[in-house]
Amino acid sequence: MARQEFIVSIELAERFDGLTQDDLDDRYEGLDAFTPKIEWGAAHGTAITLRVLGDTFVEARDLAQGLVDLHANPNQVHRLTTSVTSLGEISP
Repeated sequence: MARQEFIVSIELAERFDGLTQDDLDDRYEGLDAFTPKIEWGAAHGTAITLRVLGDTFVEARDLAQGLVDLHANPNQVHRLTTSVTSLGEISP
């Protein structure tokens, strides 16, 4: 199976407006290679969107969840939602 680029959005049970600029800077720094976007989520939590490469939706989801847990979820709050969208195959 060819590698694909995916957009993965994970919403954490953490209020976005509760984050300081230092909190945001730390999270962006740890995820910088994955074109992060951090904003309000639909359920009023903190939504983190990343661009990742993977062979399957599940692989992309697992990679993004691991990255968020490691670099952007220091309080280890619950994930409210996760969505994965394929941007298509990557040319070798």
